[in-house]
Amino acid sequence: MYRVNILAYLFLLLFCTVCFTYVIPNWTPPYPGFGVPASYVPSVLCGVIAALSLIGLILTFVRKTGSEKSSGLTFRRFGHFLLLLLPIAVSMPLMKTLTFVPGSIIVIAALQIFAGERSWLRIACVSGITAVLAYAGLWYGLHLPLP
Repeated sequence: MYRVNILAYLFLLLFCTVCFTYVIPNWTPPYPGFGVPASYVPSVLCGVIAALSLIGLILTFVRKTGSEKSSGLTFRRFGHFLLLLLPIAVSMPLMKTLTFVPGSIIVIAALQIFAGERSWLRIACVSGITAVLAYAGLWYGLHLPLP
């Protein structure tokens, strides 16, 4: 587990480095001269992820976190993890086809179902409220165009 922690934190730091050096500069549109630049939110998020990964890496070395037991990672658990990634992978084509709110509701509901939630009332409330609040915040608050 100790080695897994170190490799996970190093992978996240590598991912943030790639995002800072290649993805964000090359794939965000240029600053239009007003409002917040498109690279602001991804840069802040990558900075937070990199800082937390660095803190986690330092704590892993100092405290020897995770050296007491094995991770217990099996093919079945890894399959469950990949199953959680499925709604995320289809989220953008789904939102482009169905628009933002219905696509978000389906993706959030699928994530809840795959994570083990079985209460349909809770699934409907959480996915509906989250999608509507995200839409309101992105469209009315930040004036971002949504699919």
